[in-house]
Amino acid sequence: MGSEENETVKINVTGLKKFHGVEENPAETIVNNLRDYADHRVLPDNVKLGICKLLETAGDGAISELYKLLEAGINGEDNVNVEKVVWLHIGVSSGLLKFTLQRQAVNEATFCCCPDELKWQRQTSCAIEAILELLKMKGFDAVISNDAGRYVCNFVYYHSLMFAERKGPGTEGLDRIEEKKIEGMETATTKKVNGISRLAIDIGGSLIKVVYLSGDGHNVSSSADERLNHDSSLHDIFPGGGLDFLTFETSKINEFIEFLSSVLLQRGARRDEAEWSEKLVVKATGGGAFKFASLFMEKLGITLDKVDEMDSLVAGANLVLKAWDREAFTYMDGRKEYVEIDEKDLYPYLLVNIGSGVSMIKVDSGDKFERVSGTSIGGGTLLGLGRLLTKCKSFDELLELSVEGNNRAVDMLVGDIYGGMDYAKIGLTSTAIASSFGKAVSERKELEDYRGEDVARSLLRMISNNIAQVQIAYLNALHHSMKRILFGGFFIRGHEYTMDTISVGVHYWSKGEAKAMFLRHEGFLGALGAFLAYDLR
Repeated sequence: MGSEENETVKINVTGLKKFHGVEENPAETIVNNLRDYADHRVLPDNVKLGICKLLETAGDGAISELYKLLEAGINGEDNVNVEKVVWLHIGVSSGLLKFTLQRQAVNEATFCCCPDELKWQRQTSCAIEAILELLKMKGFDAVISNDAGRYVCNFVYYHSLMFAERKGPGTEGLDRIEEKKIEGMETATTKKVNGISRLAIDIGGSLIKVVYLSGDGHNVSSSADERLNHDSSLHDIFPGGGLDFLTFETSKINEFIEFLSSVLLQRGARRDEAEWSEKLVVKATGGGAFKFASLFMEKLGITLDKVDEMDSLVAGANLVLKAWDREAFTYMDGRKEYVEIDEKDLYPYLLVNIGSGVSMIKVDSGDKFERVSGTSIGGGTLLGLGRLLTKCKSFDELLELSVEGNNRAVDMLVGDIYGGMDYAKIGLTSTAIASSFGKAVSERKELEDYRGEDVARSLLRMISNNIAQVQIAYLNALHHSMKRILFGGFFIRGHEYTMDTISVGVHYWSKGEAKAMFLRHEGFLGALGAFLAYDLR
């Protein structure tokens, strides 16, 4: 960790008990003898041996005891005047012939040589190279390793490093999950969870959206006038803290479960056993609240209190439109303009929520609304086809690829049919798309002959146009006498080309009578609405 000279250091040690069917575990022997060894040896004046404990040889059995030890290691009475705490975790592997100093631990969901997709890899801050040289000077055959295996040794090390990252000086306080920046906001990446008092989740087909109240009132991340990650401006509605936001991919539900488990275990380590045994209930919405309910109960003992999906979306939209300044904005031709909406003139409006699929909801008042239409062609379609047609594995990767694309290389335009001319009689310009992916029909090319960038651009244009055009958004708005159309959902993600395509489509098909509006908190409407279902008094 890099100690100052004469800095008081306490070293805590864990080992593992015997593995089933194994006669002897050297890690157990070392830890059992370490206390007696230290008592008969003179340690430096500024170094003392603290905890020496054995853990169960299974992740679930070891983890609860580990967190109790980690908390005791920094909060115990013997920590008076201790300036640095070092944890030494001793493990064993039958295939190793040398002492190995493990530099890092990885998420248990990472296997073999595959990289941890969520970047949940943590490395020790100890001077591991210096330790290696010292061991070699003492005659030990030792090496540095970046792979602690995929069993209990890695599991213990991973959680210990995670704990140190949260509790150590100068840290940000939580896991780095996936850093993404979106125009107008910074999204849910580095969060402080120590002060969580309650949370709500929206589990969709593609993403899990999380809203939680952090009770410390500390503004984790904000810019001068656009705060998303921690909205302390809502203290009148959510007294005692600010709101923070997280996202996970639904396909990685186990990583989300692990995240919640670490939060609850940390919370539980500070409670007495009777209080910790209380029933945990979390407000949840979206189809996944039903699909994964048994998983949350089995893994975490959490009951998901299900909140209706449409109720949550509307409640969340009404909240952000009433409570946040500079929430709604228009975007066209590279220009972003915030729209001030008088609360008295808020209704009616059409909410187009673009998630895996699309729902169109006519909102007449705070408690009166109806779903008037929808389509199965949404964000899930884009990512699904994108994964099949390009090498992209994530939504953001696909959006990034599309930036460099030219859809004209794939799409058939009106000008391609009319020899470069407009179809003026019905108002179609030569550059209007006559058929998405239409050129793939007439050209003798295979998929590999097309650039992934062009394919991604065409996909994004096709789906955005489909949502914006007359048969989707505007027809519903026109039929229900509405000219205010609000688009939400994580499909948009502040992506300029997506917003511009939707805006141009609405403007074109409405002949300029309607405008598309977007929301800063676009992806969290459902989670916010579910959060409101708590008794916040």
